Amino acid sequence: MDRGNQHMGNREIKILLTSDIHLGLGGAGAPVPEKARMNTFKRIVSLAREHDILLIAGDLIDGVALDKETLDVIRAEFNGLRENNVEILLTPGPGELTTDKTVAPFLFDLRATYIFTSPEAAVPYTFTKEDQRVYFYGIPSSYSHDIAKIKKTSNDGFHIGLFHVEFEIENGGPRESVFKLHKKSLKKLELDFYALGHNHNFKMFKVADRIIGTYPGSPEATGFGETGDRYVISISLKNNEIFQIKRLSVNSVKICDSVIDCSAPESQNAMHKILDESKGKNVVHRLTLTGFRDYVLNRESINQYKDLYLDVVFCDESIPTVNTQINEYGSGESIRGEFYRNLKEDIKKGSVPAEVDLDTIAKLLHTVSTLGYEHLEEWLCG
Repeated sequence: MDRGNQHMGNREIKILLTSDIHLGLGGAGAPVPEKARMNTFKRIVSLAREHDILLIAGDLIDGVALDKETLDVIRAEFNGLRENNVEILLTPGPGELTTDKTVAPFLFDLRATYIFTSPEAAVPYTFTKEDQRVYFYGIPSSYSHDIAKIKKTSNDGFHIGLFHVEFEIENGGPRESVFKLHKKSLKKLELDFYALGHNHNFKMFKVADRIIGTYPGSPEATGFGETGDRYVISISLKNNEIFQIKRLSVNSVKICDSVIDCSAPESQNAMHKILDESKGKNVVHRLTLTGFRDYVLNRESINQYKDLYLDVVFCDESIPTVNTQINEYGSGESIRGEFYRNLKEDIKKGSVPAEVDLDTIAKLLHTVSTLGYEHLEEWLCG
């Protein structure tokens, strides 16, 4: 069934692929503000105006409880694309499915050209441009929806699978919430290209130097592990084959995620060097400290970097050594201060038994200091 428009004048077919935008992610744990995520979505739409087709491989939204304002913006942006004769094809990911794994009703109000809603092997969406024809196959995301049941409908044209799946070269591993596409399934499908969502990092698949599929990755980070540039994929078809494929950087916010081992020499200098080198008003930097720390943290010197970044998230998982805790707390006029002064004297006199491991003592004292006595038994048993 041919639902595509007849485009004239340029035999090249240009396709823009994105996935996992997760509009509406929000929340305190989200590394990227929702406004920036929406700006990136609008940037993708702007790029799509230079293409014939926009493919969305699932999780355009983060969940079905999306506010009306965001839905209105998506609808307006899609309307603008449709008015410019850009087709919008969407395969629902988990973010677009209800609890009973059906497609959220509001998805049909967003003005996409076509949404792949059938859990069965459906008739492909067909796009025609002059004498070229592209067939698109899709299926809602679920571990129970067997993509291998999809049948290639014709030997002519170019055939693309738009799937929100976990791709595996070999079978095995824990069951995901989405279908696992194995290498053996590709042989059954015999499609020319696989446009994939679900993996949040860019990845490209080749067979005998021929590109057969790609994950564009999330165009805006959904977690601190999604660092650096984020992409959409621009694909150009001519004469029923890919003659150009390139990734385009689109993210509004850059995530940096650094871990510093405080037991290493010069770790204090390394901390400031890292923050100096990566600063930027569009950068969110998470800095995690680990290991045994033999110096008192100067938190004010770290907080001054907040004005140079979009945000600095400081995670202190380090363990201050016994000497560091003495230096930090020993001057206080409190029971804790008196305890650390007495501990300092015991160490100085050699009253602490030789078999006592000071690192273990440091961990114990730090646990009491940060979590309280109610967690001490749990820590000791652990």
